[in-house]
Amino acid sequence: MVRVNLLRNRGDAREEEEEKRIKHYSHLYRMLLVGEGDFSFAACLAQAFGSAVNIVATSLDSQASSKMLYKRASANMEILEGLGSTILHDVNAHTMTQHPVLKHKSFNRIVFNFPHAGYKGHDHSSSQIQRHRELVRGFLKSARSMLAKHGEIHVTHKTAYPFSKWEIEKLAEEDEELCLVEKAEFSESDYPGYVNKRGDGLWCDQKFPIGQCSTYKFALRASRISLPVSLAAHCASTLARQNLAASSSKPTPVGSRPFNRNSCWPLAWAYPSTKQIPIIAFKNRLR
Repeated sequence: MVRVNLLRNRGDAREEEEEKRIKHYSHLYRMLLVGEGDFSFAACLAQAFGSAVNIVATSLDSQASSKMLYKRASANMEILEGLGSTILHDVNAHTMTQHPVLKHKSFNRIVFNFPHAGYKGHDHSSSQIQRHRELVRGFLKSARSMLAKHGEIHVTHKTAYPFSKWEIEKLAEEDEELCLVEKAEFSESDYPGYVNKRGDGLWCDQKFPIGQCSTYKFALRASRISLPVSLAAHCASTLARQNLAASSSKPTPVGSRPFNRNSCWPLAWAYPSTKQIPIIAFKNRLR
């Protein structure tokens, strides 16, 4: 866990506030956790933050089923309730925007770890892969409409075959309003107390080997973000300088794709010259 001291201006006084973080997440974020099994991921975050007032943890199972299927569910829910979390049951990732508690809320982070449509066939079968893809596609559509400004959708998923055939990035690309911000390596050790679960069938409370996996971070496209006039002018000026400098200073792309004015910030060009400020630097100024 990383702790950062924040200074907030309140008139002439400067008050110090401590931000508590664990990996990609801060206690300051309004967070929606989707598809929790035994609620161990939610409990992990809550204990790291020392508070869960900004965490809404949801499960597809009913409350009774959660307690029956997962031996640690009751204990984890007690931790969450004690730290102020909202716990919701019978929440479908495809229709969660219509849930009476969720339909008027927005979130800074919406997280779905290891989405799975159930064991209805072999993982490598085309029909099973399509079921999983439909689950993720519907989740992304729902989650997109629940994002706060500058919010992110996180999907953690195994990346080896046959799970790579889900093509998580392409599912997001189908939605014209979403783009990939980052693909970050996932490690269980970053989340003490979190235990992944199969979540379906007779062995639903058993762990499964995660192997190679990543957290895919998606956000609304930059075209949906309104920039302050001064910052927009600075961006335009920087782009103009980059175009003029193209013949004398070859840009180095961040990631594998070139800069696109309609894409997310991480697709900007980064220049070796300190006189040419990369657009990606503006991302932090907007948060």
